Amino acid sequence: MYYPRSFLKFILLSFLLVSLPLIYALAELALRYFRSHGPATLHDFAWWAGLTAGDARVAMEGAKPRMQAAT
Repeated sequence: MYYPRSFLKFILLSFLLVSLPLIYALAELALRYFRSHGPATLHDFAWWAGLTAGDARVAMEGAKPRMQAAT
């Protein structure tokens, strides 16, 4: 479950949850995080977003098709 660490993340996730189903919202959050904070680990993302490891993995799997590998 998500527990916001900052007001900005709370607003972003609230917007995403209203607009999208939960899995898509988590994937979008992961995509935005890794694009702006990468390179980063799954553990970094889970801590930043306040997600459990399982929820972070679901988010990462949902975002993988839209992520580009670093070259």
